[in-house]
Amino acid sequence: MYKNTNEINFDIINKEPVNHLQNDQTQYVDFPRISHDLDYSEFFEKFLFQNLPVIFSNQITSKWESVKDWSTTEGFPNLTFFESIIDQESLVPVSDCNKKFFNSQECSEESFASYSQYWQGYTQLYSETEPCKYLKDWHFHRDNKHSYSAYRTPKYFCSDWLNEWWENRTDSEEKSDYRFVYIGPKGSWTPFHTDVFGSYSWSANIVGKKKWIFYPPGEEKKLKDNLGNLVYDVESEEADQLEVKNRSAVKFEIIQNAGEVVFVPSGWHHQVTNLEDTISINHNWFNGCNIVSVYYLLKEELRKVEKEIFDCKDDSEAWTKMCQNLLGASYGMNFLDFLSLLTFILERRLRMLEDEAFTIQFDDYCLGVNHAKFDIFRINLVLQHLVQDFVQLKMMDQVEKCEHLLEECKIHFDK
Repeated sequence: MYKNTNEINFDIINKEPVNHLQNDQTQYVDFPRISHDLDYSEFFEKFLFQNLPVIFSNQITSKWESVKDWSTTEGFPNLTFFESIIDQESLVPVSDCNKKFFNSQECSEESFASYSQYWQGYTQLYSETEPCKYLKDWHFHRDNKHSYSAYRTPKYFCSDWLNEWWENRTDSEEKSDYRFVYIGPKGSWTPFHTDVFGSYSWSANIVGKKKWIFYPPGEEKKLKDNLGNLVYDVESEEADQLEVKNRSAVKFEIIQNAGEVVFVPSGWHHQVTNLEDTISINHNWFNGCNIVSVYYLLKEELRKVEKEIFDCKDDSEAWTKMCQNLLGASYGMNFLDFLSLLTFILERRLRMLEDEAFTIQFDDYCLGVNHAKFDIFRINLVLQHLVQDFVQLKMMDQVEKCEHLLEECKIHFDK
């Protein structure tokens, strides 16, 4: 066995999955901090499988190059370092924290040199007459991984189907990932939301301090208006009024210091504010523990798309294709993408169990045998639902593909 192997206990392989997005977790009463080296299988069962949050100490980030390079000796963000390793004219996504755009913030692109120049000026005075600009969702790893190693994914988060698929897929010319760097001055913030696709996320503060406000699944309903829209800012007067009307929501407020890592489970709505000038590394990811939730949320999003263009509906393939295209454009993933991901992950797990020389490695950690079996079991469950969806959508090529994959699973289970 590879020395850095993430393995789980055999008895959890066949446990029934939970759709975390349809099960309230209001009974949760603690937000633990872990300062010791937790065994992977313990994290898997206590936090991943149970969909519960946790914050890790700076022990797991202490050896990262970014911790050394991205902070000055005084403990402030060191943007000068970035200028030495990247093309300063490369474009980065920047949000204006003072401008609301639907239920998010207005976002545009500008050169890193332009943002760095803004930063040098803004962080001197934090003038209220200047925009508070937050560099978010920067694909730093994707664009610079061959020339600079900022970090290695902690072992707890290496069962990452989303990034495993994106970084190894051959069915798309697009190169992407869900690994991000955030750079924000004191006072920059992210409005109330839950993570894309119903995914997990993890966030490591490299330098600076954040305030997180978390709401267990189900509590966000108390912060919705009559139309079902989430409040934009949970610290606003509007949020107070909604809680008077709908009863006070259970929430947890935590402070994340430099070097600490927060694990955000599926469906836990949250709002984040930088209390100091801050740089963080964030991943969105999912795996066998929350794939059921990811599937149901994708299905719900398709229903929304179909409802929006119902007046165009006919029985042709063109309408089905249009719905899938719109779903992909608005949501970032459609049923074809989802099937591609499941196929990719399943075939790699099956190959691993058949070929001892084939290993599945994400950053520094390899997948254990029981873990691979768990993944296969979960994919099989989702495929049983997905094949029926494709039948209803009359997407017969995808029906055939699902049936083939299900047969591969059956052959594996029969061994």
